[in-house]
Amino acid sequence: MYQGRFKSYPIQADEHLLSACRYVERNPLRAVLVQRAETWRWSSLWHRIKGSGQKLLAAGPVPLPLGWQEYMKRGGDGSGVGDLASLDGAGDAVRGR
Repeated sequence: MYQGRFKSYPIQADEHLLSACRYVERNPLRAVLVQRAETWRWSSLWHRIKGSGQKLLAAGPVPLPLGWQEYMKRGGDGSGVGDLASLDGAGDAVRGR
């Protein structure tokens, strides 16, 4: 049933955190549950875009850069680290405030 030991590693860089957030928010798309990640109603991305009014999301330790929604729509290898710096406002988060 289990394939190995659980492993947990601290995220120490802002760009790694943003990459992990992108990975999580794109999971429904990768699982072919939706055609666009932002249409999965049970995701934080949907609530962020739709402004559902529910206080489900806490502000993260790193602000999402401007253009996050467009960044989420991009394809790629899934890591997303390479093109984080291209987002408007991502410079502070990616290059270390």
